[in-house]
Amino acid sequence: MVHHYHHYHHVHVPPPSHHKHHSGDLNLVLETLREELKFISELLDQGDMAGARAASQKAIDSRDADFGPLAWNHLGYLLWKKGEVEGAQAAYQKTIDSRDATWAPVAHCDLGDLLREQGDVTGARAAYQKAIDSAGVDFRPHAYIRLCYLLREQGDTTGARAAYWKGLGLRTSRYWKGVLGMRRVGDP
Repeated sequence: MVHHYHHYHHVHVPPPSHHKHHSGDLNLVLETLREELKFISELLDQGDMAGARAASQKAIDSRDADFGPLAWNHLGYLLWKKGEVEGAQAAYQKTIDSRDATWAPVAHCDLGDLLREQGDVTGARAAYQKAIDSAGVDFRPHAYIRLCYLLREQGDTTGARAAYWKGLGLRTSRYWKGVLGMRRVGDP
């Protein structure tokens, strides 16, 4: 079973610290971003892939560097869930290519989840490792947990435990505190 942690996909934008370059009222900017992502989601729900891609590109072109990687990653997730695996991989790659400190590691993990679901264990493991290597302290535990699940599914209990404990060692991060607050974390 693939465990997904896509709480940041469904019309969620990064916390305000990630929008430091925006001018004007931050709440208005965040609401506009949410509405644009919601519109893209609705186009995909209607089966309008071309419209969703065009709306994503328009949103990307009209925003600063923080928004482009988020929009591509969101589109990647939505395409994946609609069965457009190649389109999803391309969208995730655009996020990764941006080298955005926040969203590139997320895209590596999402790409890992997609590859894992497709049965590409080697590709998934490499994607999770890239996320671990490139992520900041707030996201790294998340990447370790995804690697932990993959290794456990492959029967590598020792590797799964090592990934789990490495992630746990970063327990002071805001992300890990959020995980511990949302659900009980057990030893694999």
